[in-house]
Amino acid sequence: MNARIDLSAVPILDHHAHALVRSDVPMPMEKWQGYFSESPNALVKQRDVPHTIMWQWGIRELAGYLDCEPTAEAVYAARNALPLTTLANGMWQDTNSELLILDYYGFATHENYTTEAMAATFNQKIEKLLRIETFAQDLFMQNATFDAFLDAFIAGLEGARASGHVGFKSIIAYRTGLDI
Repeated sequence: MNARIDLSAVPILDHHAHALVRSDVPMPMEKWQGYFSESPNALVKQRDVPHTIMWQWGIRELAGYLDCEPTAEAVYAARNALPLTTLANGMWQDTNSELLILDYYGFATHENYTTEAMAATFNQKIEKLLRIETFAQDLFMQNATFDAFLDAFIAGLEGARASGHVGFKSIIAYRTGLDI
């Protein structure tokens, strides 16, 4: 028996989101294409991405959503026809997204929205996580001694909720495996 359950009315809570990149439209194709890879290498993004499963699947899915031909050029043009706020708000509404919990510390750059700016810009409830390793890394550079670092680290963890965080995130298992 292969019964399907309709979950479309169940709100989505994305507990592993990252801040959106502030993007001007139109975005150069090379930059847009680069978001389909984690590689920092420009040649990989330009030469290899169009041949990846992620790119090909993404183009098909976005073509369906944007109601255009399933080609990179058509999807690129349709995406660039929409401001980021329109595109993101539409996608969140269409997927019944209720909450994004942001790991702002993981990939934050000057190009990303801050957590506060995302909450003010988009029609989406936004909360933030405290990413322990990045928090520790930043504190380590701000404190002259290990004892000062440790005091600041403990105080930061204990005060995380008061500073607006709804939880913690650690990537230790990515680095060491699950046998911690």
